[in-house]
Amino acid sequence: MSKKNNLLLSTLAVAGVMTASNATANSCQGELFAMNSGRGELGIMFSLDEQNKTAKADSIAKFSSSAIAYDETTNRTYYVSSPIPLEYKVDTSHLNISEEQSSQLPIQGEKFKYSRLAYLDHATGEHVSVGRTSSVIGLTYDPQTDSLIAVSYSKLLKIDKNTGSTTELADFSDVEGLSRADLVIKNGELFLITATSVYSVDQSNYQYTKLAEHNLVNVGGATLSQKGDIIISRSVINDHGDKNESKLYKLSPYTGKSCFVASLPVRINDLTTNTQNTTECYTQAPCLIENEGIAYYSEKVMDQLGAKWKSFDFADQYFTAPAIFTSAPTNNDPNGGALRLTNVSDNSYAVSFQKWQYIKDAHKDVESFDFLAMDEGRYTMNDGTIVEVGSFMLSGTREYKAVEFKDSFEKQPYLFLQVQTFNGSHTVYTRAANLTSTGFDAAFYEQESLNEGHFAERVSYLAILPGSGTSGTLETVAGYKEYSLHEANIDHSGGQIGNHFYMLQEEQSLDSEVLHSRERVVVMDIEEVSLAQTVTLIGHDTYSLRRK
Repeated sequence: MSKKNNLLLSTLAVAGVMTASNATANSCQGELFAMNSGRGELGIMFSLDEQNKTAKADSIAKFSSSAIAYDETTNRTYYVSSPIPLEYKVDTSHLNISEEQSSQLPIQGEKFKYSRLAYLDHATGEHVSVGRTSSVIGLTYDPQTDSLIAVSYSKLLKIDKNTGSTTELADFSDVEGLSRADLVIKNGELFLITATSVYSVDQSNYQYTKLAEHNLVNVGGATLSQKGDIIISRSVINDHGDKNESKLYKLSPYTGKSCFVASLPVRINDLTTNTQNTTECYTQAPCLIENEGIAYYSEKVMDQLGAKWKSFDFADQYFTAPAIFTSAPTNNDPNGGALRLTNVSDNSYAVSFQKWQYIKDAHKDVESFDFLAMDEGRYTMNDGTIVEVGSFMLSGTREYKAVEFKDSFEKQPYLFLQVQTFNGSHTVYTRAANLTSTGFDAAFYEQESLNEGHFAERVSYLAILPGSGTSGTLETVAGYKEYSLHEANIDHSGGQIGNHFYMLQEEQSLDSEVLHSRERVVVMDIEEVSLAQTVTLIGHDTYSLRRK
């Protein structure tokens, strides 16, 4: 298997980003490779096209294998040999069996050849032996340690990719379904997928937690698709033996739910993904898992944002109606302003720090911020959390518009707003007021020397109410996301709310006075993201929310 594809961060202008995107629209990183296993059988490395449901014989391996893993730092696919018997538990010496026939004997082995590690160099096409290693049934490359993580029938191991030497990491003898297994790293989390179940493995202490049962049989391989989905393989066996046919499924690791992707005419005992090879982009999701979770992506950006547009890509998720929500920007450059978005699509958007129009100096590329993307809709989590993501059109300045939720909440939710379009070029901060269980009011504020109106923009909102207390968990396609909610009254002097220190920063287009009344600010901290929003109308001067 393979690690997560790295998302691309472009620093080009928006027009340049759009041109580049169009040029590469039909090419994506992430080609699937697979191998067969068997006692002494010929090992073949296959290239797979899961979208067109085809397989291609790439090359002959040193031996067959049920444990392969791609290392993008070397552009190599490593693999460990399947057990090859030297002696059997039933005597066949009187049958004059040839060496070729002996590899197909239906008899349990007594003694075996030592296991070996080899790799395919994708740049040269050459297969190279590394050395002896332990017998394992699953393998992944760990970029944190630059080593191979492997699982046997009872242990979790680390393999030195340069020598094949092994180190025991943990005893896995109590793990269910270790007759077949594989490992995959997704979003930095190590998953163990056995013949029956899905486990999460904590890499700080190698303790495992069972997440779900997947209810599939003969599962042997796991990797990530070009979209970052976990893809698993199972071989098809009947009374006539192995049909040399395999089926691929997309797996939701937290629920165990899966959906069928493709049937391929080769025996697959393990999968990996070459993240450097290009392949045809998915034109649609390979399959859909019912109630898989909320489409979700988040990212933290440090000391990079300024006046220039920056594009962010979340193409490894399947969004249909995404809304982007950004945090309050930092105050590293004290010139005032607010974040603006443009070109929000189902796989990317662009953002910049837009200063108030009266400020002549260009804003420096020094601000940090974070963001999350979620599809519009109303969602109810298992812990009782209710989330509603929606949008509305808003125009004018200081003209409050009433917005109703699609369904009312039991009590007042926490609310976050974000302008999604760039129809009007003047800087605006979006304020909320009169928040209730059924809706809220919203208005744009430009710098005070303007405020004569603003073009209509699409504004998205995120309203969230925990099942109880002020915290909970969102069930997303990217995993379970724990969140906490906070609120406090702050003014221009600011105050700590949740993970950050926030302040109200007034603009000075009409006067130099920057004192502001205390406003109610609500915050949601969810992993690396902190959303913040003012929800009262106490002071009428224009300000924006900043953080340290």
